[in-house]
Amino acid sequence: MSMTVLASMVVWASTAAGGESLEQARALTQELKYEKAAAILAELRRDPALTREQLGAVYELTGVVAATLKQPAKAAEAFTKLLSLMPSHQFTSSHSPRVMTPYYQAKSALERDGPLAIAQNTGAGDPAVTRIAFSVKNGALHQIKVARLHRSWKPTGPFDVIDVTLQPSAQVDLPSSLERYVRWWVELIDDLGRSVHVAGSPEAPFEDGVKPSLVLTPAPPLVTSHTPTAPNANRFMAPAIGVSAAAVASLGVGLGFGLSAQGARREFEALSADANNVVTSITRAQANDLSNRAQVHGQIANVAFAAAGGLAIAAGVLFVVGAVTVSPTPQGVQVTGTLP
Repeated sequence: MSMTVLASMVVWASTAAGGESLEQARALTQELKYEKAAAILAELRRDPALTREQLGAVYELTGVVAATLKQPAKAAEAFTKLLSLMPSHQFTSSHSPRVMTPYYQAKSALERDGPLAIAQNTGAGDPAVTRIAFSVKNGALHQIKVARLHRSWKPTGPFDVIDVTLQPSAQVDLPSSLERYVRWWVELIDDLGRSVHVAGSPEAPFEDGVKPSLVLTPAPPLVTSHTPTAPNANRFMAPAIGVSAAAVASLGVGLGFGLSAQGARREFEALSADANNVVTSITRAQANDLSNRAQVHGQIANVAFAAAGGLAIAAGVLFVVGAVTVSPTPQGVQVTGTLP
């Protein structure tokens, strides 16, 4: 097993464990065991494997538990971090004024300071690119120290990834290796290595400079060998196939009635008779029916076999005629073609 797969499995297992612990904390809150829930939430806040959504849920529940335990300052801090991560957050259930008061205080702080954000400083569409620059507004999350930059100098394809340590001014300038175009997107990484904010994406990155035109090289013309067919071939091929099918059908009819006649004949010959050669096992009418069926079905089979033979000959003639071309030449008449 490769180290990459092993690391992915470890991260998945840690994330799953974090989700289980979060559900356990919620259950304890429902049971009014707030101190035990607070202890689990304190551990979860230090879990490096939490996703951004899970971290937001931990901050939300931390604020609710702290407010219930009459810790309004701690509740306001948790709610401020929650709203900085998720500015459009809304509770899915109603809460008491004890919980909502620090929550509204956090909303006021968010309106004053703004949420965690990334701003593109270089101008999209500039005629030349000499740097990649962006500003980071920490908001309530002052522990953001690293920006993970994904960049590419081409309009398509994978991105190079580098981690950039943020300066106190929260602005990063990177010299580019190409002076015409670059596309990029960035993640903010907290002190535990968690991606807590994303600006842009692989599908919708930021772009600086003038996007190069894609030059499409036309594909070479498709060369296929072509053997001209005789003019008569298309005209006679369909009838030939139809007649062949009719021949096969007639042969099937002949076989069916032939087998039926043979069976009736064998059944008639197997009947028992008395000393005067009178059939005694079935009635006279039944015996006559067997005899007539053997005779009539035999005649139908013979006709069907004859028709199948005639149709087969006709199909062969059509195939031959369709494959032959007769054309005039200065010396006379030329017959060309390929027998199927």
